[in-house]
Amino acid sequence: MKWLLDTHVVIWFAADPGRLRREVVDAIQAPGAQVLFSVASWWERAIKHSIGRLQGSLPPEQLRSWWLGHPTVRELAIEAAHV
Repeated sequence: MKWLLDTHVVIWFAADPGRLRREVVDAIQAPGAQVLFSVASWWERAIKHSIGRLQGSLPPEQLRSWWLGHPTVRELAIEAAHV
């Protein structure tokens, strides 16, 4: 199954999965799961990090590298057709 993750799920899954319902964690980790996130999530994450709203979590570039290190994870670009 494909999962398009919200920015908060991207952050919490990596930093504090206990903040997510068990069903969400299980779905992301399920065999055959395809995890997707938008480039917009990194943009939102970078903005929040720069204004000090996400203290205690990984810096944006480390979080992105952590996620993209998993073979089932794909990043979705934003294109003009999406607007």
